[in-house]
Amino acid sequence: MDPIPQQPPPPSAVSPSVSGQAAHAATATVRSRVADTSNRFLRSFVNIWIVFGLVLWIFLYFVNSTVQYVGYVMFMVGLPAFAAIRLRRMQLARQVLVIPAAFSVLLVPLLTNGVRTPALADIPMLLLLAGWMMGRRVMTRLAALSMTGILTYWLAEERGWIQLVVPLRSPGMWTVEWFFIIGLTAIVVWFFVKSYEAEFAQQAELQQQLAVVLKFNETILLNSPVPIGVYAFGGQCVAANDAYAQLVGATREKLLAQNFHDIKAWQITGLHESCMTALTHGAPQRQEVHVTSSFGREVFVECRILPAPLNGENHLLIQFIDLTERKRMEEELRHHAFHDALTHLPNRRLLLDRIQHAMLAAKRQNSHLAVLFLDLNHFKRLNDTYGHDVGDKLLVQVAERLRHSVRENDTVARLGGDEFVVLLEGLGANPELASAYVVTVADKLRQVLSEEHVLGELKYRGSVSIGVKVFIGDRHDPDEILKEADKDMYLVKKLTSL
Repeated sequence: MDPIPQQPPPPSAVSPSVSGQAAHAATATVRSRVADTSNRFLRSFVNIWIVFGLVLWIFLYFVNSTVQYVGYVMFMVGLPAFAAIRLRRMQLARQVLVIPAAFSVLLVPLLTNGVRTPALADIPMLLLLAGWMMGRRVMTRLAALSMTGILTYWLAEERGWIQLVVPLRSPGMWTVEWFFIIGLTAIVVWFFVKSYEAEFAQQAELQQQLAVVLKFNETILLNSPVPIGVYAFGGQCVAANDAYAQLVGATREKLLAQNFHDIKAWQITGLHESCMTALTHGAPQRQEVHVTSSFGREVFVECRILPAPLNGENHLLIQFIDLTERKRMEEELRHHAFHDALTHLPNRRLLLDRIQHAMLAAKRQNSHLAVLFLDLNHFKRLNDTYGHDVGDKLLVQVAERLRHSVRENDTVARLGGDEFVVLLEGLGANPELASAYVVTVADKLRQVLSEEHVLGELKYRGSVSIGVKVFIGDRHDPDEILKEADKDMYLVKKLTSL
């Protein structure tokens, strides 16, 4: 029969809490790393700003004192920002550094040369600083404000709303302005490149560490003595170790080609349903299954199914704990508890249980049952003369002959020593016919057991005493029935010994 096709659930079936937490954690990590990079840039930039402003102030003081205020203003703006950094008020330091500078650049043209003011050339640098240190929104607003201010100055000059009384700046002033812009731009770009190089180096190191961890995890998976398989959300096997392949009698390549939706054995045993529950609800599952794999290997396994989120979708990590040997040992212990160790026949405990069940069935069907109690004659003499090994061989042969002399639904049991019991079921409602059948069976057993036994080099012929108890299924004490059959057997033994 072809496998029942299964459709994987939609991606929305993935636990929203799992994917939401993962997305939130990723966003928080990105923001933290961006903030850390921005803070490092801010510290370095403020230090350079103060030193640059101080040097420029001193230089202009001796070269052109009329424009020395440029360096002085830079120096004085940098000091509050430096103090804020020392107090760990990083956001305040950004505001102290950017906002006054931005408003100064936009207000200076009103008092000097309008749209021809050299200070307006500082706007691109301010936008760069604002975007890096205060974010895209602040940079966008500052850009809009700057363009609005420049358009306003141009329109005011064209309409004659303002009169420029300050003459155009000298070449020296333009030299200072461009020197300032080029120097500051070089510093900022240098730090940007350095930051990105450090970021890329860190990313490369993290990638290398991740590769090492993945390789380590793969080594653990492939060499684990526990059979492990990993299945994607759609059911495809994406990883399997050699222990898993050995368990099911396949190769890793064949396992990796499987999709658990197409494995008929998983559907029959309910393992497929457990996997789907783990995928859709994100809850671990555990199930014991006794199954013949797709590759013909019969196994008894405990399946531990663990959902693991990856790239927004649940995957399944399944451990297959091989219970075959443990179940075999449990079955052996169960067998030893209810069977004779020498002949492997049911023991007294199992016999009483079967008599009880047979009585209940016979009562419903109004049918007769019979218990035949067998005791080997002169067995003790054989044991004492030839040893227990010979006696054990005889017991094994007797058990085998008894099994082959009754129907498959009848029970042959050994109570211990040389005592055997045969339970005959379904003898019908007619007591005469039931008794006649029991007599026939008893005669057959006497005949079979009287035939020659080959016990190694010894050839032995023996006999058996059989006590019979025929009854309808209205008795309630199996042990009492055995006692009555045993009493009848001793009566037969006594009569035959006369």
